[in-house]
Formats: sequence, structure tokens, C-alpha cells
Amino acid sequence: DQPQFQVSKLSDLRAYLFTYEPEIVVLNETWLNKHVTDGELVSDQFYTIYRKDRTSKDMEMYNKKGGGGVMILCRNNIGIEVDQVKDKVNLPIVTILLKTKNLTPICISTFYRYDYSGLDCLEDTERYYTRLSRKYKNLAIIGDLNLSSVKNWDDPVSSNSIHEGFAHLFTSLGMSSLINAPTHRDGNVLDIILTNNS
Repeated sequence: DQPQFQVSKLSDLRAYLFTYEPEIVVLNETWLNKHVTDGELVSDQFYTIYRKDRTSKDMEMYNKKGGGGVMILCRNNIGIEVDQVKDKVNLPIVTILLKTKNLTPICISTFYRYDYSGLDCLEDTERYYTRLSRKYKNLAIIGDLNLSSVKNWDDPVSSNSIHEGFAHLFTSLGMSSLINAPTHRDGNVLDIILTNNS
């Protein structure tokens, strides 16, 4: 019942890392599970991997497709201290903290919201990101929130009550979107970058 490991996408990722040497890479819908080790993805000589794989609930909901999973890769030689922000949240979220001597720390979080997520997910998300936004002056949330009914993040309203709840949450936390154009072939703004310090 494990989805087939997509070797071609892994090859694309490795080629991208080798060619461009990005300092930080944020990925959603990795489709990874405990059977895939970090070493199979990329050499720990070059990148440190922070990931949260599909849960058993994810596997049940997306058994045919795979679905789910988030990951952040940080290049090892960027001269910045990187720590993972440990959490007890039962959501597909990974958060890291970038620290330098002279700058305010930057908190980067990736979040994948399943399109079937309901009120319980909204409440957990609110608790988690409220804590983070109070603690960190520089917070960025990068991910696929699947809020297809929110068409304009400059004025994030929705006829869907759950989508409206998520939009209101991030607005109330002082988060603004750096992306306000379609990111999906159907014309929806699904993939976003939200920040409390643009």
C-alpha cells in the first residue's frame, strides 16, 4: 500500500540542488514515508533535511495518490545557525529558525493543508501560528493551503467558512501574502508565502 517512489522527481531535485545550490528549499507534498531515508534523498554532506512525512491518516485519505508530507532542506555551508522549532502539533508542518549574530532570527515554516481539512485543523493551525507569531518578529509561512475560494490575498474573503477562517486567521496575525497570482492550472492561488515582515 506504499505509493511508488518517484525516482524521476528525485533526480530533478538533485539536479536542481547541484546546478543552483540554493541555500533553502521548501517542499510540499513530498509523498515520503518512514521507508525513505534522508540519505536516499540528498547527501547530508551538502544539505540538512527537516521533514514531516505522511501520517497514517494521510495514507488512508490519499492511498491511491500518495499525497502529503513537507520538507525543508538547508545547505550546510551558508554560515547561519539553523535549528528546527520542535512542536507537538499534529499537522503537516515543519518550522526552522535561522539565526545570525547581527540580525533578528527568521522563522520559516512550511504547511500543507489538505483540501479535506476542517474546523479541527483550523483550530490547531490557529494555536500553532499564534504562538509562533508572538515569539518571532520575522515569520514566513510557505506552503500549499488549498484555499481555492480565496481569490485575492490583498482582500482575503471567501464564501467557504473554513477557507474564510484560515484567511481571517492569517490576517489577524498580521500576515500578508507575497503571492497574489494563480499558482495552479485551474487559476487558483493555492501556493502562498505569508509573512509578518514583508
